[in-house]
Order: sequence, then structure tokens, then C-alpha cells
Amino acid sequence: LILNNPTQANALTPGMLEALPGALAGLLAASARCVVVHAIGHSKHFCAGLSIDALSQSSESAGDAAGCQARRRWAFRAYIRGLQSVISRFEECEVPVIAAVHGACVGAGVDLITACDIRLCTTSAAFCVKEVDLGIVADMGTLSRLPGIVGDGVARHLSLTGETIDGVRAREVCLVSEALPTEEALRSSAMEMARSIAAKSTLAVSGTKEVLLFQRDHGRVDDSLRYVASLNASILPDNEDVKSILRDARGRSGTSTQQRTQQRSRES
Repeated sequence: LILNNPTQANALTPGMLEALPGALAGLLAASARCVVVHAIGHSKHFCAGLSIDALSQSSESAGDAAGCQARRRWAFRAYIRGLQSVISRFEECEVPVIAAVHGACVGAGVDLITACDIRLCTTSAAFCVKEVDLGIVADMGTLSRLPGIVGDGVARHLSLTGETIDGVRAREVCLVSEALPTEEALRSSAMEMARSIAAKSTLAVSGTKEVLLFQRDHGRVDDSLRYVASLNASILPDNEDVKSILRDARGRSGTSTQQRTQQRSRES
């Protein structure tokens, strides 16, 4: 899934926000088993936040409710909830979503990547929770998801100071799991990871994602254990299928071992 608005540093426009859910749905309809979100080769930046048009639209969203402050505020709340829903589609996507970040990732860009399952970046990438510098509260997901990713203390630091951190620091605080030296290395790593995930059981991968989200949102180990027990009871294959899976796994393991042996022989 490519973010492609280079003339505005990949800021999210109203059109892009409207198109994103459909783009994700289209990938799933095409049987995608893992999604990579990136802008490599299309823009200098991953995402510079919301565009001016999107920000202007937020102030116009309550226009029909003019004359009644309560209705205006309710209409504005509905607009924010709509934006939140777009970003949450990445989290709700039934297959894993990998964000591959280069250049700037600011404001709504951070909202987007924190809704993804895995985040990778270049060492020169720049991350910033910018909203506090604009006199607003980040309201599209960063403040809800970032503490669970980097911890409460680091989340407070980044959100309250508006400090920009590079890819190396992002890796140190666990905002990303890998920081690669170049855009090409980033693309290669993200695609290789996606292929590896796609080669696994769809049920196992989707079920794992669902349980991880359940645990994050509920926090109690016992609740999570009960949940995964019920989930596995509903999706695990029968005995014959299990035997087939084990045979396939042993076959793949044997092939990998043989390939490693041949590689060592060539090297020696």
C-alpha cells in the first residue's frame, strides 16, 4: 500500500483519508496475507501529517449545526471519530500490517504507524508527535497506542515535548523494531518480512494478531489465556490436518538444513 502525495510531503488529504479503507479492503479481497505501507520511491517522506485541506475540513465539519454550540461540538466529534476510524482500519485489518518509514513521519503519520503491527525505518527517518506544538491534542490514535509500544514514560516525553527523534533513537525506544541504513535496505527488509509472514498459516497469523490486541486492551493474563484457549478451540485443525502440517513443517526444516549444509560446503 503506497502513500503517494509527494507534492505535500505525503500529508494525508481528505481524498487519501477517504481512499485508505477501500485500498486496504481491496488488498484483502485480492487475498493479501500481509500488507506493507510505505512511500519509498514515491515521496521523500512517509507522512507529514494531515494536509491543510483536511485540517480546514475539520473546522467546516460543524457548519450545518451553526447557531447551536452543542450540535456544532457533536458534529466536530463525529468528524474526529471518522478520522480515528480510518486509522484504526490498519489495526483492525485481519492480516499483519508493516509500516516501512523513511523521511518524516509527523503527526497523523505517527497515528498511522502506531496502528500498524510492525514498524521499520531508515536510520535517517524523523518521528515527531507534533500536535502539542500546534496547540492541539493528538486525537487520531497516538496517545492511545504509543504508551503500549514505547512505555508510558517515553510516550509522555515525545507527546509533551514534541521532540523529533531519528530512526536510531526510535529503535532504542522500541518505536520501531529495525532501523536500516538506506531506503533500499528498508524496502528489502519489509518485503522479506512480509513474504515470511505470508508463508505461514493465515489462521495462525490472524489469530495471533487478534490475541495480542486482546491482551493489550484487557491487560489481564488470565483473561487473555481464556480468550486464546477459546480461539484455538475454534480454529485448530483436526488430527489428520495436524499430521499434515507437521509433515510439511518437517519437510521445510529438512530442506532448510540441506540448503545450509550445501552453502557451508560451497563456502569451504
